[in-house]
Amino acid sequence: MSIGEVYFICERDRSTGKLTGNVKIGKTGKGDSGNRLKQHQTGNPRDLELHHVVETPAPFWVENGLHQRLNGLRVRAEWHRLDARGLEDATRLAEVLASESFEHIPYIEEQDRLRKRVSNGETIEPTDASTDWHMRLCKAKAQLDCITKLQKMYKGVIGGMSTEEVEQAVLEDLFLIQYYTDTTFNEKGFKAKYSELYTKYTRSETEIGGSLTPKYINLETFEIDPGLQMFSDKFVALCEKVSKQEAEFGDLSELQSELQSRENVSKWERDISIAHLASICGVASGITNQLTWNRKEKTTTWLDKEELESDHSKEYHEFITVEVKTRKITTKRARRTLANADAK
Repeated sequence: MSIGEVYFICERDRSTGKLTGNVKIGKTGKGDSGNRLKQHQTGNPRDLELHHVVETPAPFWVENGLHQRLNGLRVRAEWHRLDARGLEDATRLAEVLASESFEHIPYIEEQDRLRKRVSNGETIEPTDASTDWHMRLCKAKAQLDCITKLQKMYKGVIGGMSTEEVEQAVLEDLFLIQYYTDTTFNEKGFKAKYSELYTKYTRSETEIGGSLTPKYINLETFEIDPGLQMFSDKFVALCEKVSKQEAEFGDLSELQSELQSRENVSKWERDISIAHLASICGVASGITNQLTWNRKEKTTTWLDKEELESDHSKEYHEFITVEVKTRKITTKRARRTLANADAK
């Protein structure tokens, strides 16, 4: 599991030498907070300094928790107005949230270990702990279902934009047009023509496998997360206005940035809920009305394409098709920073 950072960048007035009270709270990869400081310093007339950094396996979750609690002190985007006491309280809260995020790692690791254990065929009864985690999982799924619908709607708005609107959006750094190559290998065709080579480079392996399948309770968004429901209503309304050219795409891009943050938080909640349920399930085949997890030995076969290409490049490339495609990648316009295709 990768570890990231949540950082606090303070602003200092050069003429007085005092902190202005403006504090940026953001997230980045491990060891990258110093680079973020340099990026934010560019174009800023005041001196910026890295005040505090916390490490966490869920930087988006910690950052979101801070932003929610400090929402009333938000100046713009990730910048907040904090006095000395407020800054101290915020960094302390960051440490608490980061510590809490690390508490889930043993359960995630246990889930990985249990994936390699054959289940015993028994179904165990729910416990108080499994029931709590199951409900948290169902809530996370309901949130993600809502978010997925909004993401599809957002993509639909982009898909309906004219060429001129797309070009303008790119100029404003609202999204990028990325070109990439899609390489396809016609395995069926190769097998038909070179059956002996196909057999020679086909590998098989016996391993333990089996999907963990939760049993979900259908929950309504407005019941479990009124804030998300209000956000959803606002997002849908703005999508309709942008489609009718009654609102600017830039406004929708800002909301989409928040939508992505909400998605990351809900995914973390889903993943840790599943990890805890898996740990409770152990080697059993499931938990009544909560999940099934039948793991057994199975043999899988595959074509070793890497070795095949190395030994018989000519024959392999007969069945390779390369196609250049494009895709639109949303940038972090809401934070007024240039984003690249690999932005975290």
